[in-house]
Amino acid sequence: MYARYLAAAGGLCIGLAIAAIAWPRFVSGAVDAPYEDTLRTIARGTAPTRRTIDDAVAAAKVSLSWQAKGLTMNRIGAFELVRAGLATTPADQRKALADSAHWLQRGLTRSPASAYSWLQLAQALQAQGGATPAINHPLRMSLRTAPFEHRLVIPRIEVAFRTWSALDADIRDAMTTQIRRAIDTAPKALANATRRNYALRQVRQAVAGSPIHRDRFNIVYLSRD
Repeated sequence: MYARYLAAAGGLCIGLAIAAIAWPRFVSGAVDAPYEDTLRTIARGTAPTRRTIDDAVAAAKVSLSWQAKGLTMNRIGAFELVRAGLATTPADQRKALADSAHWLQRGLTRSPASAYSWLQLAQALQAQGGATPAINHPLRMSLRTAPFEHRLVIPRIEVAFRTWSALDADIRDAMTTQIRRAIDTAPKALANATRRNYALRQVRQAVAGSPIHRDRFNIVYLSRD
């Protein structure tokens, strides 16, 4: 009988230990759940509100108090980048950009495989300081972790065009592949980015060795539409 009670007590202790380990993860996930799709809906074109971003950041910080996950830190950085775009004063924008870079840098030390977060860090640093060598590392890491992710191609090219004078040679070379891929998958978006950033020289260099890409780009770029 005593052995049976001892076994039951041992099983209960093990169960409680497992529950104690799992509980922070459960609470953290529950707090994050209402905002899991927020960034995706913004990326698809839904206009965010400052209230939504405030609530999402607050929830993510509560989640962090239960479980310190790099992915959650990256999400806060992404939300702060959105907040910077909603800022109504230069001071608010500077603070949001600084917070975005801070959280992304923290998150990426724990979860370095996120190509999106590396790109967002590059965007935050570029918006903060313009064309500086600090852009090279996050842009390089974004390229290394997801070189063929088509949704990242145009945003990467935009950052590269805006910081071209500060880019290392290997990143400029990598942009050749990115530009050619953009011609294949999003030629109109590339043409618009080229015009916005006065980057026709960079595109011409990228397509110089590929007549088919040169001709495709010219058709779109020279079109009146």
